[in-house]
Amino acid sequence: MSSLKTPNPWQGFTVIALEPPAQEAAEALDHFVQEVRKGNSALEFRTSGSTGPPKKIIVDSKKILLSAEASINAVGLEAHPGALISPLPAHTVAARMMAVRAWMLGRPLGVLKPALRPALEKIPSEPIAQIALSPSQCKALLDSGLGHVLASMGCVLVGGGPVSPNLETLLQQSQISVFITYGMTETLGHVALRRPGQPYYRSLNPSIRFSREEHGRLIIVAPWIDGPLLTTDIGEVLDPFTMRWIGRADFVINSGGVKIHPEEVERLLSPFMPPDLAWFVGPAPDEQFGCVPVLYVEGEVPSINWSELWVNAIPEKLWRPRRVVALPCFHRSSEGKFLRGPTLRTILEQH
Repeated sequence: MSSLKTPNPWQGFTVIALEPPAQEAAEALDHFVQEVRKGNSALEFRTSGSTGPPKKIIVDSKKILLSAEASINAVGLEAHPGALISPLPAHTVAARMMAVRAWMLGRPLGVLKPALRPALEKIPSEPIAQIALSPSQCKALLDSGLGHVLASMGCVLVGGGPVSPNLETLLQQSQISVFITYGMTETLGHVALRRPGQPYYRSLNPSIRFSREEHGRLIIVAPWIDGPLLTTDIGEVLDPFTMRWIGRADFVINSGGVKIHPEEVERLLSPFMPPDLAWFVGPAPDEQFGCVPVLYVEGEVPSINWSELWVNAIPEKLWRPRRVVALPCFHRSSEGKFLRGPTLRTILEQH
């Protein structure tokens, strides 16, 4: 029997479409939970495709339950009354794990249409225990003056992409109870958390451990992961339970033998960049160095003394972008998440 119901009453586990466009997503999430309840040992997930072509992985329900339980305990979710809210695409691991956590706690799951600015006004006046947002969604809600709505919730999970220094500062200055998450489809959601302003992630519990291989890529061990998982993330491991994310190995720019992490360059540049400009640092072919860092912007290039900005922001000369390139638009997901991989592939196909 389906647990999908209309928005009244808000008690027990129900999956609620909070707006008509979210009905299909609510049905999909309800179906997924029913398969977990049945103990399906061959549930299919697809990676997001933000860094490379999407791939399929098959997962046993028992592993999903272990991951969900670890998250519930790590954030003390049981102590927060009320429903869980998902404004994320139903096929993503983040939305599915929200649904499973709601079922395990016997709480309603409210589903909103995935959008850059989720329609929080569609949520009834009920206690909200948790909402999961992408960094882009979180920033859009804060820019819309809805920080007080997020602050009224038990906790807010922000993940699925890097959090900009600007957003990090806004969250630090707010009254919102935020956890910035680290995880991926292959880890069945987040395996580590940090608070805004804290550079290091802590594993959800001692059963989750981090290490590095010789090239600096992170290795994750968790009870629900088959063997040690070698990621494409570069990180610094402080101890087996504490790590700092540096960037993606996929995106390293090898410029004349110097390895440049674009995410690190972006962190240095961010305080100097116009707040409303969409931009990122990526590679461009170069005859002398093979590859050099370039600043890509969406739309028109602002009138800025870029050379002076590079010098002020980036101490290491070889890390400074060589030029600024305007693109008509970046690739984004339905909820506004910047897709670096597809955007870079489009750029490289044009060369």
